[in-house]
Amino acid sequence: MLKLYAPTALGREHARREWRALQQLRAADYAVPQGILLEADAGPLGSPFVVMEHVPGVSLWQAYETADASKRATLTAGFVDQLLPLQALDPRILQSAPAPADPYSYLDHELALLRRDSEGSPHARLSQVIQWLEQGKGTVPCERPAILHRDYHPWNVLVDDEEHLWVIDWDWQVGDARFDLAWTCTLMERSGFGSFSSDVQDEYERQSGRATEGLDYFKVLTTLRWLLNVLPAEDPEVPVDLAARAEFRAFLVDPVRRAQTLLAEHTGVVVSMQL
Repeated sequence: MLKLYAPTALGREHARREWRALQQLRAADYAVPQGILLEADAGPLGSPFVVMEHVPGVSLWQAYETADASKRATLTAGFVDQLLPLQALDPRILQSAPAPADPYSYLDHELALLRRDSEGSPHARLSQVIQWLEQGKGTVPCERPAILHRDYHPWNVLVDDEEHLWVIDWDWQVGDARFDLAWTCTLMERSGFGSFSSDVQDEYERQSGRATEGLDYFKVLTTLRWLLNVLPAEDPEVPVDLAARAEFRAFLVDPVRRAQTLLAEHTGVVVSMQL
């Protein structure tokens, strides 16, 4: 399988990071496709690329949608069972620097990126959400840093022909494990699949043997992170195909509305966005 990345410095870095994840996680017996070739230079194909093992199968969500209740429970358990071992790995297999002693350093990094990316946003009230996050950060220290996938959801988990699960599409970081769980839950809620989100949270608590304290805080953080990821694509000065822009805008209407609702319910900040 050939995966192309943007022909930019960020694209080259993404290719290198995914390659490192494929190499090091596979060496740690974590279920990722085998990396075959990395080309970080955009020359040969016009973009950086990675060649990796093709995993025959379907996304976990495709399997879930056609499954009965018993099979859905099995798939949900397997989905969580791929996340917890990732969080249990020593993050130094991907990031060699020792973990900071400050339990708030990873959160400070997340908040700094949110502040940076919100500068100049036409949605000025997003800054009030960041203020809410700043005020509440003292309640959610990171007890143990973990490897984060950063886009963990059932379309990025494959079920192969023998019903083994594989995790794909890596743009990892090291941070608070609650980020990935909150990202999954809020993405599925925005997509209209709140029952799957609830089942994942329940299964996570069952398998881990602990309550997900502070998860609502991370639901706000990941929702804001998602909004800042997708809203720049709506900038009318960005040269994109008009038909593609209209299609993407139509796709975003319901997820953005649900994101607004979540932010208002948790923070009291009402952010108006016209798509």
